[in-house]
Amino acid sequence: MLIKNITILKQVLVVFAAAGVLSGCGGGADSNPVPPGAEIDLSMTEYQWEIAPVADPCIIDPNLFHDHLVNIAVTNSAGLPLGDVEVNAALDLSAATYSGTPVMALYDDKNGNGAGDDSELVSGAGQGAYTFRTDEYAGTKALWVRVNLSCPYSGTLTVFAGAASAVLDIEVIERAEAAE
Repeated sequence: MLIKNITILKQVLVVFAAAGVLSGCGGGADSNPVPPGAEIDLSMTEYQWEIAPVADPCIIDPNLFHDHLVNIAVTNSAGLPLGDVEVNAALDLSAATYSGTPVMALYDDKNGNGAGDDSELVSGAGQGAYTFRTDEYAGTKALWVRVNLSCPYSGTLTVFAGAASAVLDIEVIERAEAAE
């Protein structure tokens, strides 16, 4: 009887193990993937700010910045909103423009007060892309991009979901001095 119970127990364990493995298949997959032909639209595709000429080396003033609200919309190939889909956003400085103190930051206005608060910072050194979901019905999301205005540089906000992507080019340039 003991051998028969051990055999049954082994069979039950094998069945549970197989069920566990099979239930894990695709477990990490997005429950609402972005279909082929989807598009991401940004409320702006380029942003340029002119600043007064600066000394070399330029010194970053962390209190000299401007926040820009960027509305993100994800639609299917028919132009209909895709709600509750996973989207990623990442800020990146262009090569050889500036390195050191962060000059761009991404904020998610989670408390709905219309501003990027310190507790809502979602970008930073080594964090990679920020992952969020679009509004269930409108298929949209609004994020704040904070741009420091101390020194010239350029960078991008790249937003991607599935095979769809969109880019916001950001540039802070020195105003040309008037010729005398």
